[in-house]
Amino acid sequence: EAGLAPEYDCNGAVVVDGQIFRCAGGVPHGEVDLSAALAKSCNGYFIRLGQQLGAQALLQQAQALGFGRSIGLAAGAEELAQSGQLANFSFGQGSLLATPLQVAAMMNTIANGGVYRAPCLLDCTLDETSGEELSAFARPQAERVLTEQTAATLHTMLEQTVAEGTAQDASGLPGGAAGKTGTAQTGQFTPEGTERCNLWFAGFWPAEKPRYTIVVLQDGAVHTAYSGAAIFAQVCNVLEAAG
Repeated sequence: EAGLAPEYDCNGAVVVDGQIFRCAGGVPHGEVDLSAALAKSCNGYFIRLGQQLGAQALLQQAQALGFGRSIGLAAGAEELAQSGQLANFSFGQGSLLATPLQVAAMMNTIANGGVYRAPCLLDCTLDETSGEELSAFARPQAERVLTEQTAATLHTMLEQTVAEGTAQDASGLPGGAAGKTGTAQTGQFTPEGTERCNLWFAGFWPAEKPRYTIVVLQDGAVHTAYSGAAIFAQVCNVLEAAG
């Protein structure tokens, strides 16, 4: 939205005010653009991009995408004036709080061509004996928060993340899929010293004509039998079988 599409040479870590921010495993990604950074989940790229955008632009877009509307972002312009906090916020960590429903609404905005709709959990009231519809609930007002071009660009990049990046366990679905993995540190450790993490996958399917936005959260995970992307694919296969 800001017209920025920088390239970045990732060596596996970024130092901001003496604090080291590493990509997963400290593995260098080399020269990456935004598309490759999404596919490879390059934290360093998003730190540099966040620094270029600045705290106010990041906050405004996060809020436009629904974060902070019902629970606080737990970060504000004053806190993000600190370069270390800005770095963490830029790739979704630090004091950023989000519910799975908010993440779903954000991903749904991209699937919906840049138009944000607040999640609606109730459709109507029913007569409990007959099942007859009594009254429908008003739909939340739609709000364009991304241009069609930005949404289309992100849509393509998220498809590439599934096809070629960290979310390949969700590839092979009819109509294709689009989405993004995420790993959030919790600061909690097992007795053996292994840190528990919140493992995310958020995406939509089919990529060509999206019908479903799905978020998978594995809360406080250490080792998992299936990745979030694989669970997403299983859900999509069930939906496909159900017609």
